[in-house]
Amino acid sequence: MNTSAQRMGDKKPDIADDTQEAINDAANHPWVERAARIGYAANAVMHLLIGIVAVRLATGGGGSADQGGALGMLTENTWGKVLLGIGAFGWAALAFWQIGEACLSFHEAKTRLKAAAKAGTYAVLSGMCIMTLARGQSSSSKQQNASMTGKLMENTAGVILVGLAGAVIVGVGIYHVVKGVKKKFFEDLQKNPGKWAEWSGVIGYSLKGLALVLTGVFFVNGAITHDPKDTGGLDTALKSLLDKPLGSVMVAVIGIGFVAFAVYSAARSKYARV
Repeated sequence: MNTSAQRMGDKKPDIADDTQEAINDAANHPWVERAARIGYAANAVMHLLIGIVAVRLATGGGGSADQGGALGMLTENTWGKVLLGIGAFGWAALAFWQIGEACLSFHEAKTRLKAAAKAGTYAVLSGMCIMTLARGQSSSSKQQNASMTGKLMENTAGVILVGLAGAVIVGVGIYHVVKGVKKKFFEDLQKNPGKWAEWSGVIGYSLKGLALVLTGVFFVNGAITHDPKDTGGLDTALKSLLDKPLGSVMVAVIGIGFVAFAVYSAARSKYARV
């Protein structure tokens, strides 16, 4: 009886090991790797468009300098819609790969948590591509988001949640700045892609981090003032910055930072450790 129980107990680790191996094989399949690299390339296109819109805002132009605005710009022509479809596919692959990383037990808890957060981000981006294709434009999405935030802030719990979201965004922004200044992004690459990509990573991560900190501060301020208009995201933060002294210069610099991040993302699509 004990021998039988011992044998049954011995099978459990084997099943767990087989499951882990299956997850590892699926997440590291060559086709998943190729698709994930497409996701990084899509990331480059999106950040390039955000950077262009930010610079346009700084010089008196219009547009929406956020993810929704960037994706909405791609609906203006057939090739842009094709890119949206490719982006949806690539980001979905990145999400699947990160889910695989989050499920692997030999990773540290911190690594698995970070992988899960990235999986959620890429899944949202993939979904945004699909919704933008279906809707044609992103303006209605922004109105819906504003309405949802307003309803959320109708009670104390919602206000606290918005404030916590702002604090998290500030933390992510600081993380980006540190990652850029200390060149920790090299940990995500198989090898050094060259000086041009290195400096693009330093500038891109640092200035994108600054933009995220600014956005998070607006969310926290919106929670304090109970005003949903202050929680509109990156686009709202940049447009509000235009009214400040040297605001146009700062918005232009942030726009250049997003363009630099796009250059780094393009290099990452080739050299990423996938």
